[in-house]
This record gives sequence, structure tokens and C-alpha cells, in this order.
Amino acid sequence: MRIQNKMMTLFAMAAWLGGLAWAQTPPYTRTVIVPGDQAATVNGQALINAVNGVVGASAADPWLVKVEPGVFDLNGQTLVMKDYVDIEGSGRKMTTITSNVPYTNGPWVLFPATIQAPANVTAELRDLTVVNNSTGSGYGLTGSGDGLCISRTNFEVHTRSGATGLYITGSARFTDVSIHATGENAFGGRILGSYPQVESKVRGLCVKVDGENSATGFELWGKGTIDQLLLTANGGGGTVFGVFLADGPLTLSNSSSTVVGGKGSIATGMYNFYAVSFMRDTTVASNDIGVENNGYFGGGNLLIEGSAVSGTTEAIRSVNADTQVASSRVEGAITVLAGATIVCITCYDGVLSPLNSLCQ
Repeated sequence: MRIQNKMMTLFAMAAWLGGLAWAQTPPYTRTVIVPGDQAATVNGQALINAVNGVVGASAADPWLVKVEPGVFDLNGQTLVMKDYVDIEGSGRKMTTITSNVPYTNGPWVLFPATIQAPANVTAELRDLTVVNNSTGSGYGLTGSGDGLCISRTNFEVHTRSGATGLYITGSARFTDVSIHATGENAFGGRILGSYPQVESKVRGLCVKVDGENSATGFELWGKGTIDQLLLTANGGGGTVFGVFLADGPLTLSNSSSTVVGGKGSIATGMYNFYAVSFMRDTTVASNDIGVENNGYFGGGNLLIEGSAVSGTTEAIRSVNADTQVASSRVEGAITVLAGATIVCITCYDGVLSPLNSLCQ
């Protein structure tokens, strides 16, 4: 009996220290359960141990790290995801992973962050909240490659200078994700499409950015779709972007983008940068420019259907690109520059008066 009691005591101590992280949690065979009932930094180290302790996971042998309710403070460290090892919390309001990891110079494709997904990792992050409150600049998550999925996850990044929720070089799939970023320069999220292009798919994304100087809501480069985006971006005297689309083909649908810039700023609700893009059933509003279609490199086409676009300075600006607008409400001036074209069909203004073929 004494031997059995001693063994049980040692077992409990090992679990408390995170020492069992290298093995599955019985009765599961490929699942590690990380408890969250200790001090936040103890929980955080146990989580790092759990992920690092999974060795040899593959498509034929996938693993799950299940994180219990609690706060998991990584104490300035980064949680690095592994191939075919999903990380699942117990709900966005139940499981929080936090680390005040500051920005440091390094490979631009994978900045230090609370969580990193290295090149070509195939894994999913879900059902939790990720926090970075660095005193300098900070990132919630950085990733590289085409295998990352994020579901039912919040990102909260509030730093003194640059704050970025997500930064991914490659492609990704988001479902029901929320991002809130605040700082001198605030950036919600950015996906830089991979070559050859793998399609990014974003559905159910809520973004709020507040920048004392500049602010950008969400950027998507490459090939992809954004559906059901709810975005607000507020900035000071710097540049403010709501949705920024580049390259393409890209589709923005069933969404809303509202931007407000400070005195002297340039604030654009949706910016299409030399991309072939489609905007459908979407509302864009700005206290400066509603939509800008800019074919900077001599290309870019934008089709707007069934949408509402308003801008205090300009509703639509088309620069060296072709813009088509159909069955949409357009409130504000139209600007066509540098050989651009604009064609409007069955469009109307804010009081439902019909507009001509130039949206005027």
C-alpha cells in the first residue's frame, strides 16, 4: 500500500510539472490533455511540453493536444505548432494562451509571435483565445505554408507600437475567427498567397482594429475567397485600409467594411490592388474613399454586384484599371484616372435615384 501511495504521489507531481506531456493521456491513444488548474505560467510550460512531446505525428498518425479551461501564460516564449498535431481549447471564453512576445528582427516570413506555424505544417488551431500584450510590437500568430486551419478562435493583440493579429505567408483556411488589434499602428490580419497559388478560404471573420496612427483591417494576396466578414478599422493621421485585396482572383461576399480615418489621413474601405476581384452583397463605407480599384502594374479588374458603396470624398476611385458596378447603391463622387474605365448598370444613389452608365 505504501509503495502504491508513493507511486500515486509521484504521478501527481509529474502531472503538475507537465512531465507527462510526452505521452498520450489514458484512455486516449493519440490525445494529450493539458490541465489548466495551476498558476498561469505553470500551465503555459505544461502546454509547451505537451506539444513538444509529440514525436512522429503524420497523416496516418495524427495527434491532438486538448487544452483544458484556464490561462496558459507562455512567459515570453512561443508555442510552435507541429505537423499533424491539432491544438484544441475548451472554448474561446474558457482557454486563453498568452505570451508577451516582442517583435524582433528575423526572417520576415515567420516573425516571433504567441503561436507559430512553421513552413508547411498541416494542423488546426481551434476553440481558444490567443493574446499578445507586448510593450513594443507584437503578433498573435505567424505562419508559413499552405496547411494551417484556424476555427472558432479569438486573437487579441494590444501593444504600444505595432500590433498584428495574424501574419501568414502562404494560404490558410479560417472559420469563425475574431481579431482585435490596437496600437500605434494596428494590423488585423494578412495572408500573402503562395506560389503556385493555393486558394485561401475565409468564412465568418470579425475584425476590429484601432490604430493611433495607421490601421489595416485584413489583407489577402493571391487566390482566395472571403465570405461573411464584419470589419471596422479606425486610424489617426496615417493610412487606413479596411479590406486590401491583391493579385487574385479574389472574391469578397456577404461582408461589411467600415473605416474612419483621422485628420489628414487617407482612409479606404476596400482597396483592390492590381487584382481580378469580385465584390458581391457587401457594404463598404468610409469617411474618405469607399472603394479604390488600382491597377498599379497595368492590370486589375473589379466587378461590384448587389452592394452598397459610400465615401465622403469619393465613393469609387478607378486608377489604371477597369471597374464594373451592377445593381448597387453608390453614394459619393466617382473618380477615373490614368486610362481607367468605369461602367455602371442599374445602379442608384442614396435616395434611390437612378445613376447613369458612369455612376453619376
